[in-house]
Amino acid sequence: MTDPLTSPPAVVPDGDDWVPASTRLVRARIVTALVVTPLPIAAGAVLATLVSPWWWFLAAPFALGLASTLLRSRRYVAALGHVERAEELVVREGLWSRTATVIPYGRLQYVTLTEGPIDTRFGLAKLEVHTAASGSTTVPGLPVADARALRSRLSRRTRGRDEGL
Repeated sequence: MTDPLTSPPAVVPDGDDWVPASTRLVRARIVTALVVTPLPIAAGAVLATLVSPWWWFLAAPFALGLASTLLRSRRYVAALGHVERAEELVVREGLWSRTATVIPYGRLQYVTLTEGPIDTRFGLAKLEVHTAASGSTTVPGLPVADARALRSRLSRRTRGRDEGL
């Protein structure tokens, strides 16, 4: 048994049946980084060669961002997940700083399903859950069928639960 005074509290509790993000999200993040970053890196390299070496400062942040995405995408996606409880939806995320967002069904206003072009290519969607008080929380990396089913379940569970509005 752990001592509550000496052990840190679990931000993301264990024991629930967490639904992880799809592993296809790793490839989608890598493809997105490979589509977005080469142009600024190449522009910085060309300008650094032709104009001034200070133009490397344009390319460096994009190169570091690309390297970071390539190195940590798998761990980032593994940290994502959600669980539907009787009275609330809990969404977890975070590689370095772990966050668990608890959304009571009575506070939920509407749910948005989004599929970008790269998400569509990998059969993924993200669900954005909007509340009156905190804005929105995103559940990324869901297979499209699962995202649609979750949207339907959340819509059904919120009907008649308007105590937070």
